[in-house]
Amino acid sequence: MENSFFLITGTSKGIGDALAQNILKKGGTVLGVARGRSAALKSTQYHHLTIDLADASQRTNRIHFEAKPKFESGWRNWRHMISS
Repeated sequence: MENSFFLITGTSKGIGDALAQNILKKGGTVLGVARGRSAALKSTQYHHLTIDLADASQRTNRIHFEAKPKFESGWRNWRHMISS
């Protein structure tokens, strides 16, 4: 999974948290999006945005303007997911 980039929602707990931990252990990079932050996700390959996905303006603006500059190389692969 090295050089793989994942956008995961709900990383503050449950399945989203477990999935992010699993991907990080295998060498992937994760952008986690949730209303809160998981205490267990402490990797240099983990990046977090605290937003409420139910709010359309946060969903579009925060991910686009905060995540895109940091992850330009991986952006082309998943940018279509946030516009839907």
